[in-house]
Amino acid sequence: MCRRDAEHVRCLHQMVPGVVHMHLETLDAVARESRRLPPVQKMVPGVVHMHLETLDAVARESRRLPPVQKVTPYLTTH
Repeated sequence: MCRRDAEHVRCLHQMVPGVVHMHLETLDAVARESRRLPPVQKMVPGVVHMHLETLDAVARESRRLPPVQKVTPYLTTH
């Protein structure tokens, strides 16, 4: 490892405490704000089933469509 690389690694090691502190402050802010949110409601199994049926129907219908054609670029370099 050349001297320049060693200096770079040393600088990175010196940055770690500051970066960790910054991330901890951000996580604290996120935790505070998350306490303000209403509780997450559980999905009803029937709703999940309805969404799965819809996805299946979309997949079936998409098979009936013609294949997508590749678009060729308007400008070509020669």
